[in-house]
Amino acid sequence: MDLQKTERLQYIDIAKAITIFLVVLGHPRAVEDYGAVERFLYAFHMPLFFVMSGIFLKQKSHYGVQSWKAFFKKNLLGLFVPYIIWAAIYMPFTYISEGKVLYGSWIVLRNTQTLSSLWFLPVLFMARTYQEAVMHIAWKFKWNPRIFAIVCTFLFFILGMVLPHNNTGDGIGMPWGFDIAFVASAFMFLGYLGRPYLEKLVECGNLVKLLIAVTSLILLLIGIHFAHYSEAYPFMLMANAEFGSPILCMINGFTGSLMVIMIAQIANHFLKHRNWILYIGQNTMGIYLIHKTFLQGLYNKTINVAPGIPYLIRAIIVSCIAIIFSIFLMGILSKYIAEILGRPAVANNYEEKMME
Repeated sequence: MDLQKTERLQYIDIAKAITIFLVVLGHPRAVEDYGAVERFLYAFHMPLFFVMSGIFLKQKSHYGVQSWKAFFKKNLLGLFVPYIIWAAIYMPFTYISEGKVLYGSWIVLRNTQTLSSLWFLPVLFMARTYQEAVMHIAWKFKWNPRIFAIVCTFLFFILGMVLPHNNTGDGIGMPWGFDIAFVASAFMFLGYLGRPYLEKLVECGNLVKLLIAVTSLILLLIGIHFAHYSEAYPFMLMANAEFGSPILCMINGFTGSLMVIMIAQIANHFLKHRNWILYIGQNTMGIYLIHKTFLQGLYNKTINVAPGIPYLIRAIIVSCIAIIFSIFLMGILSKYIAEILGRPAVANNYEEKMME
């Protein structure tokens, strides 16, 4: 890939860095009620993660047994292996618990006292599998993959909403979050479908991007307002298939994602020294796996040591420290056991690195 195109695509790494920061910032909610901040973050931050994951989806030139073998090898090593390893690291070890973890739902992870945020990995695996199947079907029948993706976006979103979730009472969720993965895949298709338009927006002036970002923010805040005062769940807890209003879920996920991507494009234009933020954006998986326990422990200590600090300021400071700690530990781990981070090999080019 030529240097100019690489530089143009760097806004995606910046957007991914913003995304992981928002995810980290949302995790102290397990310790302290965030109120309005919690409602804002949980309206769009996980859909944003899936939108960013779908941007580099492409149809292969050929599908068959070998292509599926390669797909499963890459995604099992990149997602399932770190899922099992980190679940074992964080939980009190018993053979029963290890068996339960294979079920792969957020509720089971929480009940086995391991890292509940690992729910994201099996859901991402299932969502990628759905997308691979869609691209395969479009290739087999010679359908336009983009048109078929539009149809599947709505179909998958509806499926993800109407399927039973088994998440109330004594329910333990659905195995590998296959129901949530339909909604996740719908957001990933939005990233796939939106990429050509995002690349065109790169060429637009920053005033246009700012206008889109502000408009998206306003629509997001309106959506959050209606979600909060409706009878539905006041914000989205995607981990447990709690989506609230389906329409507001889709609107808030889309507008929040567009807002962040526009901010990233503007930042890419103005940031002169951006290697640090690009590095964060290229290593979101490691940060996601490492940060949570350290973050919540540190946050608890700040409550005891400095109780007068406003919770948002405290959360921002602690989140930044947690990301720095995660990068430090990730650097050590990737040097000796990269597989634990789902990175068995070095990417050959920028786009491949983005897809990790």
